Amino acid sequence: MIDQASGKVFIEGKDIYKFNDDELAIFRRRQVGLIYQFYNLIPILNVEENITLPLRLDNRNVNPNKLKEMLELLGLENRRTHLPSELSGGQQQRTSIGRAMITSPAIILADEPTR
Repeated sequence: MIDQASGKVFIEGKDIYKFNDDELAIFRRRQVGLIYQFYNLIPILNVEENITLPLRLDNRNVNPNKLKEMLELLGLENRRTHLPSELSGGQQQRTSIGRAMITSPAIILADEPTR
């Protein structure tokens, strides 16, 4: 929410302009999901590893049930061990979407979202 009178931006009740650099980094890592136009998948990581990367970078455990649900929702359950080079463009896009959603962020930003 943007408070137009004060120019403050509140996300989940917190004024993000009051965060220091470390708090902003943690906020972005945990509360903002990014879906890139060109996917930005790590070529040496498989689908499962690319999706769970934000959790692992944050030293958080992967919930296997949530991962399974995410893979099923995205139609990637049979591609979980495939590298990006072994995926179609649509499968790569869905992997990127899964990576953005795995942390259950407050906000998802999409660069050139698909239909």
